Amino acid sequence: MKRIFQVSFCLMFMVWAGVANAQTQPIEPDAGSDPGTNKGEGNYKPSSGWADGFVVGGNLGATFGNSTYIEVSPVFGYHITEMLIGGVGFTYQYYKENYNVINFADYSASVIGPRVFLQHELIFNFFAHAEFEHAWAKFEYEDPTLGAYQLEADALFVGLGYNSMMSENARFQIMLLYDLLNGVESIYYNPFVVRVGYLLDL
Repeated sequence: MKRIFQVSFCLMFMVWAGVANAQTQPIEPDAGSDPGTNKGEGNYKPSSGWADGFVVGGNLGATFGNSTYIEVSPVFGYHITEMLIGGVGFTYQYYKENYNVINFADYSASVIGPRVFLQHELIFNFFAHAEFEHAWAKFEYEDPTLGAYQLEADALFVGLGYNSMMSENARFQIMLLYDLLNGVESIYYNPFVVRVGYLLDL
């Protein structure tokens, strides 16, 4: 019950912060523009089509060898304001560990689940990031006598990131996040997570 309260409070705070930020940044028309339009430097970018304001991106990663790791985590969001992005995503992660040692049992793990996030630009291409994730994980040992087990767990990540602009509409992102809900039931061994990915303005 305590964890449910923490998650609910954090999500309510994130939504409230986004709404409050949107309400405190009035739309102002550009100089010389038609005052009857909403084009300007305010909350939303000038409209250029149905996809304006939307962003897509995510994280892709893979390593192979004794330790195999594959991640596919797309995200889809929208510019709530010029500096605030909110969105949803989905993550799939696969791990396989080959110890090649008799005393350790090789295993594999699959993680899948949805996520919601808020991202707010700060200064010098830095941004604040908050994200809630619910994931289901399945662990299987190659030794059939050890069987398999499943679990589901929540994660609430907060932290900072940096945007490296690849073009006017595309950015490479690196983030250092901390899981506020990390514990014995977490699927992450360490509360600190480093994430790299990209984000593209449509």
